Amino acid sequence: MKQGGDWTHTLTSDLADGSYSILAEAVENRYRVPAPVVTFTVDGTPPTTTVTGPVGHVSSTSATFVFSSNEAPNVSYECQLDDETAFTACPASSFSGLSQGLHVLKVRAKDRANNVDASPAEHSWTVDTLLPTTTVTGPVGHVSSDSATFVFSSNEAPNVSYECQLDDETAFTACPAPPVFNELGEGLHVLKVRAKDRANNVDASPAEHSWTVDTLLPTTTVTGPVGHISSDSATFVFSSNEAPNVSYECQLDDETAFTACPAPPVFNEL
Repeated sequence: MKQGGDWTHTLTSDLADGSYSILAEAVENRYRVPAPVVTFTVDGTPPTTTVTGPVGHVSSTSATFVFSSNEAPNVSYECQLDDETAFTACPASSFSGLSQGLHVLKVRAKDRANNVDASPAEHSWTVDTLLPTTTVTGPVGHVSSDSATFVFSSNEAPNVSYECQLDDETAFTACPAPPVFNELGEGLHVLKVRAKDRANNVDASPAEHSWTVDTLLPTTTVTGPVGHISSDSATFVFSSNEAPNVSYECQLDDETAFTACPAPPVFNEL
């Protein structure tokens, strides 16, 4: 088609993807007038997209990603966070000020021919910056066993593990499972327990539980009336190597089983 001395031609056939060159020559008064070679590229194939970033539960409200495509570096990227907005140009591969909880980022590459990945890459992770709390229950007071069994709990259970420190002797380490401690020494013991969640947040104020192991038998002494006396009442004094942390049980004349002794230890109407 001729327009104002210029010739135009439209390629109407379907061209496969690839690069093409067109050479045209003008003929004027039997003279060939050379024309520049025109080169163009046909690209009707959408690019593919991949994205990598934070994995699982993380203790940060920021997230940094790496985008890639089979047509890189000749692509740009568009993002959609949590399905809240339409796809827009991605930020500089980082997001900040993220809320607690699950997040989903969708990313699609767009090439220079404006072909867009029809199946965007998708990446999910969970923001968790909250510290878990910890509670512990176990033996109470004085116990006659050198073993102790505990129950741990947390506001984030079951998605936590527990770390223990016994008697301030060592650093916090993974608690035994089940939480049983054996071959404990005599005396007071203090167990500190802290929960650690999947984002590695650790309870800053560990739970603390104390109890006393006492497996040693106490000794007993008794003093009272001696020989023959002219009274039908008798007063005694009891003592023990563990006094005053003992109570006393008595049996009179083998008539009954041992029962709590009277206080004060006086027997009447004998």
